[in-house]
Amino acid sequence: KLRKKLGPDKIIMGNVNWTKDKATVPYINGVFLELNKKGTKRTYKISELKKIESSLNYYEKNLQPPKLVALAGWRKTKDLTDEDRNTPENRKMAKLLTAMSVVINTNGYILYSDNNQDSKKGDYDHIFYDFYKFDIGKPTSGYTKVKAGVGYKEHKQGFIAYNITNKSQKITRANGQKHQVKAKSGLFCKDAGSKVECLSVD
Repeated sequence: KLRKKLGPDKIIMGNVNWTKDKATVPYINGVFLELNKKGTKRTYKISELKKIESSLNYYEKNLQPPKLVALAGWRKTKDLTDEDRNTPENRKMAKLLTAMSVVINTNGYILYSDNNQDSKKGDYDHIFYDFYKFDIGKPTSGYTKVKAGVGYKEHKQGFIAYNITNKSQKITRANGQKHQVKAKSGLFCKDAGSKVECLSVD
């Protein structure tokens, strides 16, 4: 009824959390994946990352254009400081989720923030990670699935890859370059002549 009232040129988004919504997906253009988790003193388990990967693929396939997917991950919290938000463990998970959002989705968005229960004063406090500025131009390929839990996407000046498995995985680019993507990490690389310059995993 809402889609009929608004018409085809208006964007409708829904907060679906972890669910793969089947009732409304034929009528909506975007989803907000509020990925709540039990326990604030940990990052996501591999089993949870598999569910996230599956959801990103599901909504990429089934949403109506322009297919907006906003991934909202919750961090590991010790205290409510920027230093804690920027620990190597949190940076690594933020990079992994960012890579998944870029690689799998046409229009992927990312927020890696405090857990809602971390503070009674408000939700989604966060920092703007420096790697959010990583720029290698627009994509030149779609999502290339290497295997379950591993994928990459080519861009004009490099590539981005992710690996949610518990072991390092090898990818081979279209140009023949081979790269190792460490366990539970995102890889951000920029072409520099015949070589590449990659960000650290954390």
